[in-house]
Amino acid sequence: MRGISADLGIEEAREHLATAGADVLIVGHTHHAFEVIVGERQRILNPAALLRSPAEGATNPPATGTFGVLELPSLRFRVKSASHGGEVEILRRALG
Repeated sequence: MRGISADLGIEEAREHLATAGADVLIVGHTHHAFEVIVGERQRILNPAALLRSPAEGATNPPATGTFGVLELPSLRFRVKSASHGGEVEILRRALG
């Protein structure tokens, strides 16, 4: 199994988007929120994990993680805290 991370290059990003047949690919399960912008209208997005942040440890209650909100047609992507609803900073990269 090969995961998708924020450090991918432009050719790899284009390959993932082409394989999915999509302009926007939403991935997850890595616990690391990011947005990779490919050109003007293509995106690879990761809202991280809803259940918990790995920095908080496994003993905390569920829903301490994050979730994503993608606005269409603008493609504005925000990641919010599941516990308080506030927006959280994420890694954003623009490729070509």
